[in-house]
Amino acid sequence: MPRYSIETRKAAIAAYKKTDYKLAVCKEFNISRVTLDAWIKLEEETGSLNPKPTKKRGAPAHIK
Repeated sequence: MPRYSIETRKAAIAAYKKTDYKLAVCKEFNISRVTLDAWIKLEEETGSLNPKPTKKRGAPAHIK
């Protein structure tokens, strides 16, 4: 899954708020509807479009 820049996210959200038409925004920015919905939800919950920090995966390193 490609990472989208913050500018792209902001532009897509601004276009959605202006038109209130998700399908047109998705076609314009070549993103999926699920991606746009996730960005809208992220902005509503956090007030920001910065990606959530990821958790480290795997076993912790024991080498010192």
